[in-house]
Amino acid sequence: MNLKKLKRTVVSLFLIGAILFAAPLGAMATSSFPFTDVPQNHWARSYIASVHEAGIMTGVTATSFEPGTNLNRVMAVATIFRMYHGRIANANDSRQNPFTDVTVDNWFAPYVTWAYNNDIVSGVGNNRFAPLDNLTREQFAVILFRFAESEGLDVRVPATFNLNSFTDHGQVSNWATTAMRFVNYNGILQGATATSLNPGGHTNRAQGATLLYRFLNYVEEQTEAEAATADAYAEAAIVPDVA
Repeated sequence: MNLKKLKRTVVSLFLIGAILFAAPLGAMATSSFPFTDVPQNHWARSYIASVHEAGIMTGVTATSFEPGTNLNRVMAVATIFRMYHGRIANANDSRQNPFTDVTVDNWFAPYVTWAYNNDIVSGVGNNRFAPLDNLTREQFAVILFRFAESEGLDVRVPATFNLNSFTDHGQVSNWATTAMRFVNYNGILQGATATSLNPGGHTNRAQGATLLYRFLNYVEEQTEAEAATADAYAEAAIVPDVA
């Protein structure tokens, strides 16, 4: 995978985000924000605008985003594909996959195929992907974790960090524990409330946009940390002249 592509997406997203978040809420130009169902006072409008302008999330129609509609499995893998490639899928992308419910003529076939081939997603059993099933919070956490891991990002979490402050931490599936610790530690996925994670709850499209924005914020922090480390090594390698 090419981390440079992802970093370019981060730069684009945060240039957009800097403008949107710095501007007064009512000052966002309606001509550049097409979704009539996301009013100016919507809590996630800036997140939605950022990921939309970056080409990561599209509308359900040209003028409708449906922020309250649940994110399904196909929508999620499509956003990760666009985040990585910086484009939508085209005829050159592979559509061959092992799932009986994802045929080559489905519009989402290249997204599912790419995510499956890169170990970002797996099926639900019996050679099925269940593309239209609603995505749970812990499933989205796993997708983001696997993507970060595949990109060579630092996904380590301190051994002392746990989810015990949430009363429902025991409801996190074993296969999702590492990912849920990762997203919570890095501020990508916070509690559904101050005391609950709701790991099996669904993620709507507004929440999905917010998680993607926060994930790219994590990538930006990782990039800055790598640059600082590289600078430190470079400075340490400089040997002063001795008269």
